[in-house]
Amino acid sequence: MNLAYDILGVAARRFPADVALIGDWGQLTFEQLETRVASVTAGLERLGVRPGDRVGYMMNNLPEIVVAYFAILRLGAIAVAVNVMLRPVELAYVLGDSGARVLVCEPSVAQTAVTAKAEVAVVRAIVVVGGASGGVTPFAELERPGATAGVADRHPDDVAMLMYTSGTTGSPKGVMMSHAWLDFTTSAWISVYKLCRMDRMLVASSFFYAIGSIMEVLAPFRVGASAILVERFRARAALDAITRFRPTATVMVPTAAVQLLEEYDAERDDVSSMRIFFTAGGPCPTGFPARARARLGWEAREIYGLTEAHMVAVAAIGTPVREGMLGVPGGNLQVCVVGEDGREVSRGLVGEIVCRGDTVTSGYWGRPEETAASHRDGWFHTGDLGVMDADGYLKVVDRKKEMIIAGGANIYPAEVERVLATHPKVAAAALVGIPDETYGELPVAVIVPCPGAAAAGEEIVAFCRSALAAYKCPRSVIFVDELPLTPSGKVARRQLKEKILAHQGG
Repeated sequence: MNLAYDILGVAARRFPADVALIGDWGQLTFEQLETRVASVTAGLERLGVRPGDRVGYMMNNLPEIVVAYFAILRLGAIAVAVNVMLRPVELAYVLGDSGARVLVCEPSVAQTAVTAKAEVAVVRAIVVVGGASGGVTPFAELERPGATAGVADRHPDDVAMLMYTSGTTGSPKGVMMSHAWLDFTTSAWISVYKLCRMDRMLVASSFFYAIGSIMEVLAPFRVGASAILVERFRARAALDAITRFRPTATVMVPTAAVQLLEEYDAERDDVSSMRIFFTAGGPCPTGFPARARARLGWEAREIYGLTEAHMVAVAAIGTPVREGMLGVPGGNLQVCVVGEDGREVSRGLVGEIVCRGDTVTSGYWGRPEETAASHRDGWFHTGDLGVMDADGYLKVVDRKKEMIIAGGANIYPAEVERVLATHPKVAAAALVGIPDETYGELPVAVIVPCPGAAAAGEEIVAFCRSALAAYKCPRSVIFVDELPLTPSGKVARRQLKEKILAHQGG
């Protein structure tokens, strides 16, 4: 039994001639994909990889990333997702923490990989797609024609993959995803999407993220649907792929969705094939669903979840969308909102979102203390604050750790940032709490102005006061050229706060 690999293996037996992957590079049927996977599995064995070993993959959405991923699973090893934006020190941390024996990567990050390998003794080999430089193994060496390897048996509770969190509040942690977890979660996403064999999923998110892999490739494969690979997201490239390949479904992070909407050209782009459109990975800007419906004809639905817990709230296809609310729990997930004492609060009150069910991770790789801290009394504590209405629909208010307490009043940055984002001169915004002797903390807005726009701090504060209670409004405004981001594209709030304090001499 190998539940994770069977996501491909079963599709190859049931739909051998159906297209599995397609892109500007060409296409692969399920049978062709499995043949390549079996060959690369044999290549990994020749490198000394054994069941239970960790193997990293660090590529944009090339077909080889899917081949490598399933080869790792077929061998019974553990697939470690690695962001291509990591620098050598960050990569060395992930490789060392996971104990990866091999890293498979693309040429653009080969030097980063070689530099990181020098700092991590456990790494045996760097495999590069198309690579031939010194110190690396070309991917072609793994994929010898005619070579093959069998499918390793794995227990459903064995770890199949590790996906590292972005580490906004500390060092990144490897979220463990078991074979049973992947089996159940991909099946649950099929129910959310109402996917069928005739669907074609646009993979607009990177495969090293949960959206790009689990939600946009693995789930479609379960029903024999195709995945359309966009090598790296650019709004124009995504729109061209939609027009050319006619996808019926996609999931995008809100930033990408907004960029696509702004790039859309009704004279050039045909987006009429899309019937399933979700955003995930962060809150959607106010008014975006209405704009998407008006310009693209798409009904935008939001997904709220974490790397550690999928589909905490989602408005599945066929269920009503409520303005201001995300949706209800998906799969068999149980969700409730609790107070500081761990007891469920009354509906309509703010508390921490906790959940339990088969789409929740068993914990963090090699971190029993942090696993115990997040899994308490049978519930996974998300660290997010939310509200649940009488019908079980959930709304996320903010991150618990990002909440600002000014003079005893709770300020949720996400709420203020949504208002700031609607100002016509604001391109991007973040709200952080700065220590204050009198109030404990004071909210400070950090603004990236739109090109050519000249906005004054007083104007921004006055704009907020027109929509928010006075205590929520920023006490001061700082203008910057760009906001520091984590590898997953979220605002690095701790780094931003440190820069402000350093500038103030605090």
